[in-house]
Amino acid sequence: MRTLFLLLISFLCLPSAAQTGTLQGRVVDAVTGEPLPGASVSLVGTTRGAITDEDGHFQISDIPAGIYEVQASFIGFVTETKAEVTVLPRTRRVIHFALDENKEILPAVVLCGGSVSSYWAQRGRRPWHRTAYASTRYRSEDLGYLSTAR
Repeated sequence: MRTLFLLLISFLCLPSAAQTGTLQGRVVDAVTGEPLPGASVSLVGTTRGAITDEDGHFQISDIPAGIYEVQASFIGFVTETKAEVTVLPRTRRVIHFALDENKEILPAVVLCGGSVSSYWAQRGRRPWHRTAYASTRYRSEDLGYLSTAR
């Protein structure tokens, strides 16, 4: 009787497991073809996603069958979205992303330094020791083009 019960339970769980698929692929730099480790790949509008490994590979398992938008993003690169990606039950869908470097340059960077004792000195209290404080403003023209991806 117990064996029959376990067999019945396993057959009831089988159809729900069979309604999911897997999405896998790779994320690379569009220019160099180098893998982008740590890139984020997600199904838009859901909480499902993955982070690429050191070779740029990702895998998202147990995705309910359906049609999705899949998005890949990485710091310093333009986010890419692939629409109408179909995930079928009990199948493995492979898609790849080649991300372009983001050429947008920020207008300015402000670098500041200080310490706890300079914080108290600004409020009229005497610090225990002297501290240095510096603030410098750099424009993108001063720095030249710096890539955040490398």
